[in-house]
Amino acid sequence: PTRRSSDLGLFHMLLLTLALGVSFLISQTRVWLALDTVQLPSTARTLYLFSFGVVTGLHAVHVLGGFVPLMVCAVRAFREAYLSYDHAGVTYCAMYWHFLDAVWLVIVSVLLLL
Repeated sequence: PTRRSSDLGLFHMLLLTLALGVSFLISQTRVWLALDTVQLPSTARTLYLFSFGVVTGLHAVHVLGGFVPLMVCAVRAFREAYLSYDHAGVTYCAMYWHFLDAVWLVIVSVLLLL
């Protein structure tokens, strides 16, 4: 493949990652709104909603923060700024997003066990 097609492939994958992040935030917002209808005892409801809101809210804030480097990488990929030996921005961005994936798996596991 040519360099341009390779950079466009990277660009499209970065846009897909952005779309998945937006989808996550939309689905998480729907879950937060649906929690209003859950019938829990008042003390359990307060503790559960607070814990759930803090944990998932912090994760959502980090997802939002990850959009900035993701968009920077996408723009740079579209402009063909990355070389086979110089792509640290993409590497660091991928590390950040994979870390968020791992944290989310831990969060979901813990919440399912509660």
